[in-house]
This record gives sequence, C-alpha cells and structure tokens, in this order.
Amino acid sequence: MSTHTTQYDGAAAGWWTSQRVRAAGLAAIAGGTLLFAYFTITTVLELLGFLTLHGTDPVDGVGTSWYYASEGSLLIAWTLVFVGFAALHVRLSGAGGRLLRAGTLLAAIGSGMAAVGFLFATAAPAVGAIGIVTPANIGIGLGLMVGINLGTFLMGIALLRASIVSRPFAALLIAVLPATLLAGPVGFALGVGLIASMIAILPLCAAIVLVGHYLRTETPEVVPPTAAPA
Repeated sequence: MSTHTTQYDGAAAGWWTSQRVRAAGLAAIAGGTLLFAYFTITTVLELLGFLTLHGTDPVDGVGTSWYYASEGSLLIAWTLVFVGFAALHVRLSGAGGRLLRAGTLLAAIGSGMAAVGFLFATAAPAVGAIGIVTPANIGIGLGLMVGINLGTFLMGIALLRASIVSRPFAALLIAVLPATLLAGPVGFALGVGLIASMIAILPLCAAIVLVGHYLRTETPEVVPPTAAPA
C-alpha cells in the first residue's frame, strides 16, 4: 500500500481530526474482522446442520436467542464499518475526483443503511413489532447490494486510476461487487455451495480491513481554510 499524504479541505474535514480518522480505521478493522467471524461461524453451523439457509429452523427463527445474537453482531459490525467508510469519504474528499467521492459516499450510505436496518431488525421483535423486520431487511439488502457493492466498485476504479493506493488494494475493492453477487443472489440461483459462498464473501471482509489499515497508517494533511484579507 502506498504511503503518502493527500491534502483535503480543512473545512470539509470538520470533526474528523487525524486522531479520529485513525480511530475510525481501527473501527473498520474491527468491523471487517467481526463480519468475517460471523460468516465463518454461521457457515460452519449450517454445514453441521444446526442452522438452515432460509431461517426455517426454530434455532434461528425471529425472536430466538440465536436471532438476537446474530442480528446484534451484524448491527455492531456494520456500525463500525460505517464509521470507517464515513471517515474514508472525508479522508479522500479532495483526492480522486467525483468518481471517488461518489464511491466513498455510496459505501458510507450503504453501511449506514445496513447498520440502521439491523438496529430495527434486532429491536423490533423485542417490542412485538415483528412486521418491521421485513422492511428492515429490505433496507439492509439495498444498502449492501447498492451502497456497499457499487460504492466499493467505483472506489476501486477511481483509486486505480489515481494511483492513491496499491493496485492489489484497488483490485480487491473492484472484486467486492462480483464476489458478493456470487455469494448472494447470483450464487443462490446457480446453486453455489456454502463453502464457495464463504470464500466469495472474503473480498468484502478483506477490503473493509484494508480500508481500516489505510486510515490507520496514512496521515491526512489538513489544509486550513484560507484566511480572509484584513
């Protein structure tokens, strides 16, 4: 990964000081790691027959202990990821043009939608509002499929053109879109197995961790606003 500083407007940076950007990087690393742990554990449990793919087993039905544990874990993970992508959007706001800004913004919005969706999906059954779970899941799906997948794809293309990060890092961001499609609806339609789906989700987790590493190791150079003439 390249090690250089990129200037961005101090006014746009606002609340995001260098220390907070690094803290957001740590949050992204934790979020990506938690997602990897979640996908690994659920895949193993499904292979062992403890869970089902469609949630028809009482073990992981809405309102069960497993449901709250899994949805709560994803709520924490995507909240941490949102913090990382929000910081990345500010961090690179003046570095790679409109394509990069659009990509980072989409990724931040998508992870934010996922976090809010999992918040409602986790809390709704506890207060008897099970009907909220379905629209919450729709919001999660839109956030992930449109925000995260398209956002990381645009980010990867923009970063590859601008040579802001290493080519493997940019290529990994680009690979998130086809890989998650393979792990999700496309893979389901093609009959892809659990192990293949687990492998296909790895680029997403790795990309999030590398975003966090980038935020932790790259020091932003904040440009103070131009002083008004006396």
